[in-house]
Amino acid sequence: MKKLVLILFLQLLYFNIFSQNIIENPNYGFSSFPGKLTKIELNETRTVLHFYLKYYPGRSISIPKKTFIQDVKDEEKLFLTKAVGVELGKKIVLPSSGELYYALHFPRLKSDTQIIDFLEGTGSAAWKVYNISLNTKKPIPVPKDINLWINSELSKVTNKPIENYSSSKFFNKKPARIVGYIKGYTSRLKFNSGLIYTGNDITREQYPVVIPIAEDGRFEVDVPLLNPFYTYVVFNNTTFKVYLEPEQTLGVLIEKDIEFKGPLTKINQDLKGFELNRRDYPEYRKDLKRLTPEEFKDKQQHFYNQNLKKLNNYLGKNDVLSKSKILLNNLIMLDNAAQLFDFIMDRKNIARKDSTNNVVKVPEKNDYYDFLQDIDFNDQSLLALDKFSHFINRYEYTKHIFPKRKSNKGFKPKKTFLEYLNSESVPLSKEEMVLAERKENIPKEERKKFYQDHKEKIDAFELKFKKERRAYLDEYYDKYLNRPKMEKWRLRDSVLVNGLKVETSGLINEVVKIRALENDIKRTNSKYALEYWTSLEKGIEHPFVKAEGQRVLNKLFPSFVTKNGLDHKGLSKINLPVITTRLPEGKAKDIFRNIVDVHKGKILFVDFWATSCGPCVGSIKRMKETRAKYKDNEDFDFVFITDERSSPQKRYDAFVKDQELNNIYRLTLDDYNYLRQLFKFNGIPRYVVLDKKGDVINDNFPMHNFNYLLPGILDKYK
Repeated sequence: MKKLVLILFLQLLYFNIFSQNIIENPNYGFSSFPGKLTKIELNETRTVLHFYLKYYPGRSISIPKKTFIQDVKDEEKLFLTKAVGVELGKKIVLPSSGELYYALHFPRLKSDTQIIDFLEGTGSAAWKVYNISLNTKKPIPVPKDINLWINSELSKVTNKPIENYSSSKFFNKKPARIVGYIKGYTSRLKFNSGLIYTGNDITREQYPVVIPIAEDGRFEVDVPLLNPFYTYVVFNNTTFKVYLEPEQTLGVLIEKDIEFKGPLTKINQDLKGFELNRRDYPEYRKDLKRLTPEEFKDKQQHFYNQNLKKLNNYLGKNDVLSKSKILLNNLIMLDNAAQLFDFIMDRKNIARKDSTNNVVKVPEKNDYYDFLQDIDFNDQSLLALDKFSHFINRYEYTKHIFPKRKSNKGFKPKKTFLEYLNSESVPLSKEEMVLAERKENIPKEERKKFYQDHKEKIDAFELKFKKERRAYLDEYYDKYLNRPKMEKWRLRDSVLVNGLKVETSGLINEVVKIRALENDIKRTNSKYALEYWTSLEKGIEHPFVKAEGQRVLNKLFPSFVTKNGLDHKGLSKINLPVITTRLPEGKAKDIFRNIVDVHKGKILFVDFWATSCGPCVGSIKRMKETRAKYKDNEDFDFVFITDERSSPQKRYDAFVKDQELNNIYRLTLDDYNYLRQLFKFNGIPRYVVLDKKGDVINDNFPMHNFNYLLPGILDKYK
């Protein structure tokens, strides 16, 4: 009896202790929650998790009613019973700070529970926190063998990071390397890879790189770079940034926070420690409709000053590297410039939709762009930030800076196609003669109907005289219309100097020219392309930028380059190959082949898309009639590939049914990321065309030109 009383007493004592257990700043492993789990309350009736959320101002969130916690031993789900600070299942608009504190209540845990997981559902986009320790004295350790491995990899680096951003070693195509470990990694996480965003801002090339995760949680990857780069890494829904340099290795440990190891530790800590104030997007959408450019610029100046003040406070309280200071100042400057550019671009879109709003019709004046005068256009360090891509895109496309070229609408060739055929003594039947005359003389307003009514005859005519049409276009159109001209750069330089008081020289303006090069020359022939490049390169002084321009020329016209011995003129060889028809061996190819091989024997138009992508959805809707027209075609077909996170199941099922899509594939995010790496794309929609053997015809097909380009593809690959 005494023994029984003692047992009951000990149990009562244990539960009393348990009931009062409060864990401040608990230890946990991998987390996709954008904030922190700050406290856990444990007692005999409930389990309470306290959260601090830091997210985008004005963004809507909701806490799903199916949110649960589970003991990792048996994975029994304990579902949410109550919320404090938020309303369950309802949309919550975040305040201007982007911050929110709230607590979630769950049923009581078993008394022997040591580690739990928190999940807002089982979907890939749900917020999750894994390996939450209920023992405050035992943080998740890094295994000894993992530490030894990371240190061994870091010791292999022999070169030091560059001293400053004016270094002649700033541009360097040797890769960086990341080695790391996810603490407490387990199959429960249901993902086995991450992704790092990288590319070439000089030529617009993108090459996201998959980061495979081993079963024990370690990961390693080589990252192609041009120069030092501060960019995003994504593991499932967890996003963080890393600063990399060519020929340097960065160690990364992932748990509830991110730790860095190696020579780049300090600069990564410096950059991670400062966060820009984020734009309140809903408020910005209102500003587009109610503020003139001058009014918005005044408001943006206040926002800019707040970020500068925040940075000055940060620098005053922390010992920060000089390289870090440069990048953080540039980050604020580029962010400010990009937001000012965005306002002009976005309000033009609103003006097209709302002709009654007089505010959006107020044009910006030249002095709106005086922020450009504060930017050093010869500063290499600007390219070290991923924000540079946003800035340069807006800078090169802003119509105020880049005047619209003269329209070719009034252009008339010296001869019509029929006159050309007659002058070359090409025999025509009477029916062909009549068709050609009608085609060339039909009024513009009747042209569309005429083509629809006579499509088969017109297609047959164009196919028969394909060679003659090409020769005619080359002689009477291409040399006038498709021949790239230097005039646009002279116009742009005039606006920059005379209107905006901005210098036209410098690295950044040279980069703008190379970014435009491929588009300028891809529709012309090798003769005109070389002629244009010869003129363009005279205004490019930076040797690395010039070499990248030469590489673009080499990629588009490789046979012409070799034939004419242009290598002797300093044409650089490239690390990335000219686009080939065969895909490289590896896991990415295997994933893709498992999809497309069942369709072998047909030309395939592969669409990478998502229900969350507006342009993707719009394109698929526009193509619905075309797909119906060519349904069951013997020669070609359409294939649609998306991923689970970007296309939630219910929306996906409804859209696929509405659009009557066939050959549909909804992949795990891991598999989809391998395909992004394979075809080198960050943004969607992306279209890839395969021949009947499964080799690549075009890895960046312009689907909006499908009807125009289809006959040529069928003629060549049918």
